Amino acid sequence: RQAAGDDRLNTVLKEAQTLAGTMDNLRQTKALLDEVRTGFGAETITKAKRMLGQDVSSAEQLQTLLGDQVMARVGQTKGAVSEKEMQLFQEYSANAGKTNAGNLAIVDFAMKAAERAKKIQKAITDGFRSGKDPFTIEEEVEKIREREPLTGILSAPAPSPGAIPADEESENS
Repeated sequence: RQAAGDDRLNTVLKEAQTLAGTMDNLRQTKALLDEVRTGFGAETITKAKRMLGQDVSSAEQLQTLLGDQVMARVGQTKGAVSEKEMQLFQEYSANAGKTNAGNLAIVDFAMKAAERAKKIQKAITDGFRSGKDPFTIEEEVEKIREREPLTGILSAPAPSPGAIPADEESENS
């Protein structure tokens, strides 16, 4: 029973370390989003600027950081990833095709998750060092998760003009 608890905590610790390690990338991404336009046509504009000899280094750096984030998520999977799965990873991540506001919301969410992961990592490490049993450490980890839920961080998208609210739609069916 003790070994099973240790194994679970080691898995959580490894995941927390990976997530907490992304914080520098996320900070750089957030800073670049203040100066680089993303969204519809952004990649085409960057290509045109490059052809005209204009400085596109910030856009290229942002693209690399965003790509690193996608690849980090892919690296957390087990086994080979199909082209379709790769497309989904890219689609569900911050990218040059999304608006700056959308990218910032995604990055803010990831930063909050990374900050919480650092706290979980510290609780597990400190618990092991002080000789606490795995179940006590798991309770402390759960308290962190309850105090800092990741739900509600991303706001729901605004309805498109002329859209029927969901509650009215169900009444009309």
